[in-house]
Amino acid sequence: MCYSHSAMSSTCTYSLMSKNYYFSDNHWDRLLDIVISTGQVDDLSTTALDVLNRISDNGDPTTYVSLVQLHELKQKTGKKYSSVFRAITELVQAEIIIHRYDIDASVYMLHPRLIRTVTRMVS
Repeated sequence: MCYSHSAMSSTCTYSLMSKNYYFSDNHWDRLLDIVISTGQVDDLSTTALDVLNRISDNGDPTTYVSLVQLHELKQKTGKKYSSVFRAITELVQAEIIIHRYDIDASVYMLHPRLIRTVTRMVS
């Protein structure tokens, strides 16, 4: 998944790489495709998209769960903790993910609203 942000414009331009995520067996790849194809991506900040990409990188391809440590999100996105927390809050409010804490890492799950859509894409 790739995206670019134009400094001259407040809108973001997103494009899919050569892989067609719509037919992917990875639930997290399909989530990214849904967010882009439904236009939800236009309402998200670039930091939120960076965080979502990092969460999806760690997502289990056969489940709706991703385990990621917060310092790992901070390091991979190059953002401050406060920016990462704001991005996670933005993704939760947009009903894209559910965020829970575990002892060693944060647990992220697809929002139930999107699970039905992701599941329908396979059948």
